[in-house]
Amino acid sequence: SPRLNLDLDARGDLPAQGLPQAVALDFTIPDSRLDGRPLRGQGRLRLEGLRLPEAKIDLDVAGNTLVAEGAFGAPGDSLALRMDAPALAAIGFGLGGRAGAEGRIGGTLEAPNGRLDLFGENLALPGDLRLAGVNGRVRLDSGIDGPFELVLGLSRLGSRARAADGAAQPDWLASARVEASG
Repeated sequence: SPRLNLDLDARGDLPAQGLPQAVALDFTIPDSRLDGRPLRGQGRLRLEGLRLPEAKIDLDVAGNTLVAEGAFGAPGDSLALRMDAPALAAIGFGLGGRAGAEGRIGGTLEAPNGRLDLFGENLALPGDLRLAGVNGRVRLDSGIDGPFELVLGLSRLGSRARAADGAAQPDWLASARVEASG
C-alpha cells in the first residue's frame, strides 16, 4: 500500500494579481513507499518571477536517483543535473534496464545553454518497446540561435511482445546514428 510521508514548508509573496514574485519550497520525503517501492528525497526550490535562483533536489526511487543543483533563468546561472538509474525495473510502469544522464542547463529561457550526456542499456519501455542501447550527447551554446551539437546512437529497437509461436520478434531497427551540428 502507498505510504507517502512529506514534510513541506512553503513561503511566498502573493501579489494581488499576477504570478508570485518570490516563492520558496523546502521538502523532505522520509521513509516512504510508492506502489511498494521505497521512495525518499529532499529539496529546496526558490522562484523569483521567471528565475529559479536556487534549486537543490535529491530523489531516490528504489535505488534510482535524480539530483539537481544550481540556478536557472539569468545569464550566469547553471543548473547541474544527474540521473543514475541502475535498476529501472524496480520503479515499475513497464520499465527495465539501466540508464543514466548527466549535464547542465544554464542561461535564460530566451537564451539557454547547456549540455547533456545520456546512455541506456537493455531498456524496456512502456508500450512493450525494447532498446538494447542508446547513447547521446547534446550541446547548446549561446541560446537557440547559437552553436549546437547532437550525437545520438541507437541499437536494436523492437517490440518485447512475442510472436504467436513464442519466438522473439525481429528488430525494427538494428542500429542508427544521428549527428547534427550548426
